[in-house]
Amino acid sequence: MKTLHERAYRAIKDLILKNTLLPGEELPINSLAGTLGISHTPVREALARLSADGLIDYDPHKKQRVATITEEDIRQVYEVRRLLEPHAANQVVSSISNDPVLEENVRMVHKKAKEIYKAPVDQINFEDCLAIDLGLNDIFVGAAGRTLFCAVLAFVGDRSLRIRTFLEAASKGSPNQIIHTITEEHLEIIRALLNQDATEAKKRVLRHLKNGETRTLKAIRKKVKI
Repeated sequence: MKTLHERAYRAIKDLILKNTLLPGEELPINSLAGTLGISHTPVREALARLSADGLIDYDPHKKQRVATITEEDIRQVYEVRRLLEPHAANQVVSSISNDPVLEENVRMVHKKAKEIYKAPVDQINFEDCLAIDLGLNDIFVGAAGRTLFCAVLAFVGDRSLRIRTFLEAASKGSPNQIIHTITEEHLEIIRALLNQDATEAKKRVLRHLKNGETRTLKAIRKKVKI
């Protein structure tokens, strides 16, 4: 059974990673405790732990706030992803022909991505696009097996979720063409995986990450002053 502290930690962390709680937003203990239906103590413990994770700016004598997202944060996340994800894509290619479950998962994500890509631009949303991105991440993690690489990839994926969803939060009201573009990049990666073309898969992953970094840096410069 999860402790109250663990429950508070996971709930608040999820809100931060998905940018439901935005960078710079205050985290009143009274409000959080009321929302979660628990006392102040486990919330304080959760905030201290989230501070150690680098997700909030915590000072027991000041108002707690969601940690800012800086341009350097974005660059570091994408730098690490560029080191890890091409290798992860290569592992998928190496395993897919002998792993029916992995292949089925790739085909399911492929089907969803095609549906988004073919839909009218005014009928698609960032949440669907993010689901494809996270689905690819799960495929990469799954193909890595129970290894140190898998643990590192999962850790980075968790950290990068906040960067990924930040683009959505910062792009509210923007044309949905950006979703169409991102989905096209996802499809290019998935097709290369299904074709078992490691060279092409790694190339498309790197292209997607380069473009993602550019899009997110542009969003933070345009919309957020933190």
